[in-house]
Amino acid sequence: MKILITGALGSIGRYTAMECLRKGHDVRLFDLKNPRTGRVARKFRARIRNTGDYLRRTEIVFGNLLNVAHVGEAMKGVDSVIHLAAVIPPQSERSPVMAKYINVTGTEILINAIKKQTSRPRLVFSSSVAVYGDRLNTPEIEVTDALAANDNDEYGKHKIESEDIIRRSGIDFVIFRLSAIFSAENLKMDPLMFEMPLDTSLEPCTAADAAFALAEAAYNPLVLGKTLHLAGGKSFRTTYREFLEKMMSIFGMGRGFLPEQAFSLENFHCGFMNTEESESLLRFQRATLDDFYREITSSYRVRRFFIFLVRPLARMVLLLKSANYVTYLKHLSMQGVNAARLFLKQMFVGRLLQP
Repeated sequence: MKILITGALGSIGRYTAMECLRKGHDVRLFDLKNPRTGRVARKFRARIRNTGDYLRRTEIVFGNLLNVAHVGEAMKGVDSVIHLAAVIPPQSERSPVMAKYINVTGTEILINAIKKQTSRPRLVFSSSVAVYGDRLNTPEIEVTDALAANDNDEYGKHKIESEDIIRRSGIDFVIFRLSAIFSAENLKMDPLMFEMPLDTSLEPCTAADAAFALAEAAYNPLVLGKTLHLAGGKSFRTTYREFLEKMMSIFGMGRGFLPEQAFSLENFHCGFMNTEESESLLRFQRATLDDFYREITSSYRVRRFFIFLVRPLARMVLLLKSANYVTYLKHLSMQGVNAARLFLKQMFVGRLLQP
């Protein structure tokens, strides 16, 4: 088969491209041209240059998802489309109009290009657990649950709208609602980390396992027309508090690195996703959470020593990214508390996350 992957030079896209190549398919990687994707494309080509015939079976095409001609050209001769291109949080919340054009209108343009093909390709669409909204108090999630993205979550709303467009399109499709997808390559400490309440039930998935499912779905006849969960499975189930504590320890920052006041108390998403059907059809849950922790520990074995040396500075940089913590300090100041002194104390002492 020839498989088109949009957003292919992102982390999940590269894993998915490699998985498709391993399965013997030709791949066409489609992404927007910019300095980052240019560098990633060169590294990807270098990676596969000496890996069997992968280079011969790989085509990288730069284009704009909102350009009908670009998409139409990329669609020629493909058997399946794995649609990963999207503007995700926090950028989708900063620029909601632009994000909707790409996330929703871009999907419509892709569907129209599929319809114009003599032999219509199948669409594998990456949706999100964000479509369910805040599940802090009802963490067990079924595919049949009502969709209700949070009021402040434009990305979740875009995914709900895109799912509806796909179902009404008349094309062959499979929709995946993805949990948090992690790999050693895409671990980032950005302001979004503070928007998830610490008591959130969390069931992440590795990028490698997610890619395996996406690549399988590109040709598996049993998943046609289905909406499926894509998460790590019961071995990955934890809480955000436990996950964060473990990761901070692996990074060399130690447990109790960040105060509770830095985190939101509501209005996020995630939960324990029922993956029985998707796992029975695709057999993609190969790793465990302990496997993931071991991979990260190995990756950070040297770096963690240097991170430990700059813990106070790292804590300061992180906390100043938290709108919740800044609001907390302002509140203390209004009550006459010396917030600056407390802030500096926490830079060097820290504050244990309460059980």
